[in-house]
Amino acid sequence: MSPQEKRRNVSRVVACAAFIAMTSGQQPAVAADALPTLDDIRQAWSVKAAVIKSVHVEYDVVGTEIADRKEIYEKLHILSMGKQHAVETVSGKKLSRKFVSETRRYELAIKNAREKLKREGKKLPESPSAFLKDYKPMPLESKDYPFELIAPEFDALPLDRIDQWHMFDGEMIYRLAPPQVGKTRRVYQISLPEVKNMYLVGMFYLDLIGHGVRDPGLADDSPLWKRFHLPDAFDVAPFVILGKREEIDGAACVVVEAERFLKLWLDPNLGYAIRRQDVWVEGERRTEARHEDFVEVADGLYFPKTIVRDSLGGPNFSARYRGKPVIRSEITLVTLEVNRGSHEADFEFNPEPGAKVTDARIPTVDAEGKPRERRVWPHAKEVVGYIQPADKADLDKAIRQGQLSSALGKEPTDLRPSFARQYAVIGGIAALAAILVILLWRTRRLRDLKTT
Repeated sequence: MSPQEKRRNVSRVVACAAFIAMTSGQQPAVAADALPTLDDIRQAWSVKAAVIKSVHVEYDVVGTEIADRKEIYEKLHILSMGKQHAVETVSGKKLSRKFVSETRRYELAIKNAREKLKREGKKLPESPSAFLKDYKPMPLESKDYPFELIAPEFDALPLDRIDQWHMFDGEMIYRLAPPQVGKTRRVYQISLPEVKNMYLVGMFYLDLIGHGVRDPGLADDSPLWKRFHLPDAFDVAPFVILGKREEIDGAACVVVEAERFLKLWLDPNLGYAIRRQDVWVEGERRTEARHEDFVEVADGLYFPKTIVRDSLGGPNFSARYRGKPVIRSEITLVTLEVNRGSHEADFEFNPEPGAKVTDARIPTVDAEGKPRERRVWPHAKEVVGYIQPADKADLDKAIRQGQLSSALGKEPTDLRPSFARQYAVIGGIAALAAILVILLWRTRRLRDLKTT
């Protein structure tokens, strides 16, 4: 081979090496527009789900009415969305959700409206006797309580703070129930996982972003929780990938849809995080949510800091609102921690003294304290309730008193201090007083001796 041919061969090798170096790590131009398969997306979400060990998130929710307020009331029986602060904590299979709402009480507005009608000598709408006695919540009926009657009463009420809490510790479900109007005693409920407690699954932050936790009262294959957890949602209905990408906030998203069930816009640059989702109910599109301002919380795991969710008018709305936004809820993150401790304090059950506790684990007894079968009503089983004592040493006594109260069909009452304890307290106070008197006498005696 001549020296010239050798030089040409070297030049070819160098050129090829340069070309490979320039193009290494780059996909062919067609790959940028290529669509992934559903299995690709499943795999990506399975990897993301495995990354999460614990999540602690705090956020604010502000609701606003978009449609005419009167029509919202007449169709949905809602007068105000109010504000809410929520805290969600997940650690393994344990889940805690606490939320504080600032709102006005519909049932109190109804009570005031009924009293107004009574003063005016007008006929009162039909109402359950239990509601008249205890003012318990009841469905609003616009035909009975028209907007012109109920809205002024509602708007005149002060804002009320409502605390609620739902927790699953891996074995039992714990709940702080919403307070009843006119009641100051808080009520905690402890129920078995077999109870279908849908408060533990629904339209919360983790549900909306596809990381919802299975409700302990639902079967592993239940679509009610799979709907909120990817990739399990793909098993609920036949999903397909649409033929072209769609742009959401500048991102070329892959669109995955189960017809008349769920449509997702997934961002491949964010590990297929959800940028938008539309939900159908009974064949009609009823909600759409947009996820914005993403932050990377772990390697390849992105969460949105803002979610804007619109509820759309259903078939009972007028033509101008059907399928259009009528109510908007905006979720804004305050705190977000992923894989930063287990937050065990969020799974502790510590009802305050004086609170009522109903516990499905406590066996029922008869009036003589002997075991008996639970009474069963059409929609519930008998559950024993007791009043949380100030001293935890008295818990067994409070439970026994609650069992007897349940046997007699009565509400549990606070424990009365025993006379022995009362005498002990009085005796202690008397002894201290005597000691003080003696010390004062001795002090004065010594002072008198010194002066003499």
